[in-house]
Amino acid sequence: HEIDAFWLQRHLTVLAKDAEAARALADKVLGMLAARDKNNRVVENELMDVLGFDHFDVIRKLMRNRFKIVYCTKLARADDNDARDAIRREMEHDDELRPVLDELRASTLQSD
Repeated sequence: HEIDAFWLQRHLTVLAKDAEAARALADKVLGMLAARDKNNRVVENELMDVLGFDHFDVIRKLMRNRFKIVYCTKLARADDNDARDAIRREMEHDDELRPVLDELRASTLQSD
């Protein structure tokens, strides 16, 4: 899989004036994407407010890969194997996240 701890920040760099602004924007967007209590329409509207309609292609990509971005970023930022294992367990027991975990496992097997 191609999503690492800084994937979102790299993709939002073009929308920010400098690296620090890109980091802050990435953190804000990641928080929006991670909000499990909000449906896709609400999250998409929030992203439109923050990123602007001019960047709808970026918003569409973010929404299409919402949980993949969130959980790949969580896994990449995890401090240790125990933390990564806890995230994987959470994903394993969630019907919406299990396909993302399956995809990650498949890509790991292909790269070995």
